[in-house]
Amino acid sequence: MRRLLSGLMLVMAVSGILNGQEKEELERQKHRAMEEIQLARELMERTAEKRSSSLQQLRILQLGINSRSALISTLEQEVALLDGEIGSVQDRISELTRENERNREEYKRMVYFAYRNHTSYEKLMYILAGESISQSYQRYKYLKYLSDYRVRKTEEIQELLEQLDQKKE
Repeated sequence: MRRLLSGLMLVMAVSGILNGQEKEELERQKHRAMEEIQLARELMERTAEKRSSSLQQLRILQLGINSRSALISTLEQEVALLDGEIGSVQDRISELTRENERNREEYKRMVYFAYRNHTSYEKLMYILAGESISQSYQRYKYLKYLSDYRVRKTEEIQELLEQLDQKKE
């Protein structure tokens, strides 16, 4: 019995030692597991922060894309508006060119008439050939009107040419 008892004690002592070693090993494993859990939590938090940061960056990128799309749309509208303005300016240039041609033709007729009646003597004869003083005065006013009209038309043609140059620029 003593042998049994001693054997039992020996088994208990060995098992105690093994138990102590196992317990220390279990403690180390537990401690290692706790560290791994803590590390996993930290990694999860970092990943969550990175994910949040990535989502913020994605939102910022999307906002930038939307802003650029709005800018492109605005620029397209501006181009369309400028195309319309260019068309109306070209129409105005055509209109001014036609008006200039009409004024030139009228001016040619006036110059021809002035050439035909170019001398002062002929003008004086035209005025004095009136049947009455009133008619002579009317003829004088008419010749003065033609002279003033020629000057105005010349100025008008010059002004139209300047406007055409400005519009073309």
